[in-house]
Amino acid sequence: RFTPLLTSAGDETHYIQKFNHVNISLTDSTNVEILKSSQWFDKSIFYHEYGHAIFEQKGLVNNKELSKLFDTWAARITDEKETQLLLQIQDISSKEQQSIIDAFWDKAQVQINAAYKESDFGLITKIQEQFYIDIEKELQKWTYNFDEQIGGFTDCMSAATEHVYASYACHNTSYWQESYYNKLTEFFAHCSENYHIGNLYFETMDKDLYEAMIAFFKSIQ
Repeated sequence: RFTPLLTSAGDETHYIQKFNHVNISLTDSTNVEILKSSQWFDKSIFYHEYGHAIFEQKGLVNNKELSKLFDTWAARITDEKETQLLLQIQDISSKEQQSIIDAFWDKAQVQINAAYKESDFGLITKIQEQFYIDIEKELQKWTYNFDEQIGGFTDCMSAATEHVYASYACHNTSYWQESYYNKLTEFFAHCSENYHIGNLYFETMDKDLYEAMIAFFKSIQ
């Protein structure tokens, strides 16, 4: 079913069932900043919201295979498993950030060594100052990209546990408790993302679930 895309109807990004259209907000400054900084997000936001449209139009709230996939996933997320996954995310985040810092520092160190040989201490100070400016920009760009991609996974975790993970993207507890429909439609919207553009972090966290979500999306084509 044809579903128009709007980019100027208010501050929220969502699929509007009543009017059958998707709105992607370009007036929300944070949303726009992330869109500019994350090549993954500028595609995923589209496939996520149209995932909601497909979910509604195909009546997937009544699809037994989708419910089974989500329920099986939810049953696996014990308290112990939840803690393990959150620690794994923190470990990935720490290692990737450190890798970025090390790469920038190695580059700066070469320049500092060259300046030191010339006894150009003023230049050394400038190189150090520029390092902190550059690394802040690069880490912010990385953070937008990481948070959105890992957020696809943590949102599925949150749907399963009804817990909110303050450091990562997910809906709030009241949204999940409102209805099973909400859990399924968000879970399916992430199926749509995984199928269309992939998600390396999601695959890293749970390859079996990732592949099962893609397989389900293929099955309803």
